[in-house]
This record gives sequence, C-alpha cells and structure tokens, in this order.
Amino acid sequence: MLRVEDVRWPQPVGNEVLIRVRALALSRLDLLWREGSYCEEPQFPAQIGYEAAGVVELVGPPQTILGAFSHVDVNHHGVLPP
Repeated sequence: MLRVEDVRWPQPVGNEVLIRVRALALSRLDLLWREGSYCEEPQFPAQIGYEAAGVVELVGPPQTILGAFSHVDVNHHGVLPP
C-alpha cells in the first residue's frame, strides 16, 4: 500500500535545501523494489520515487548555488537546476 503523509518541514542546514515537490516519477525500478522483486530487499517504512521536480522553499547556510524559489530537478545525483 502506498500512503501520502504530511510531515513537519525540517530546517535545511549546510548545503541542504527544502523542496516543494510539484511532480514525482515512479519508475518500473521503484515498483519492482516496492514489490520485493528487485535485487535489494526493501526496508520499510521506505520512500520511493527518486526523480522529482519542484521549487526550492528554504535554503540552509552556506548554500549559494540555489536560492529560494529556484525551480529544480531532483534525481539520484542530487538537486539540479533545470
């Protein structure tokens, strides 16, 4: 079962940013992992969907590359400006 939950927003620190996700991709790999059919066993509770797009809400000091309200893409490499 997949469930959407509201969580408290953490305050970003260091080079972290807080992103308001506007779109999230679930790939075949995510679904295989969730079913337990992937080469790694899932550890629950878990998060799936490692590809997203959104807007930076908060930036942690000393973040200088991205500012608040920057549009970004997120993948397994990190946060990237589009």
